[in-house]
Amino acid sequence: MPTAPTTTDVFPLCLSPYSGRFVVLTMGSTIRVASSTVGFGHLVQIVGIGLGVLIALSSVFLVRSVDLGGGVIIGGILAGCTVAVLVYGLGTLIAAQGQSLLASLDSAVNNSPFLSDDQKASIMGL
Repeated sequence: MPTAPTTTDVFPLCLSPYSGRFVVLTMGSTIRVASSTVGFGHLVQIVGIGLGVLIALSSVFLVRSVDLGGGVIIGGILAGCTVAVLVYGLGTLIAAQGQSLLASLDSAVNNSPFLSDDQKASIMGL
């Protein structure tokens, strides 16, 4: 007596949400997103430092070319430092969010009952 076809028989490319391959694909793409978030945070940090230095140096050169007082140089340097610190802090927050997501994903992958040890190692990049 023939058996009724299952979903995987009818749709062989359909991935069940409980299959190991589906979890590997989902976790892999989520880890890429988290890593990109960390990278973007580092990029924001670099831009913050560069922007602060640019503001400070432009105030120094502007004062020399226009012959303004020394207080403008100090104000420009303080403004540059303030911008650098604030944008660097924002980049740190973005990178920390990505690191937190990576830690949560590592824990989820490690404790997943749907993955073999080899699949866990390949997801975590070990």
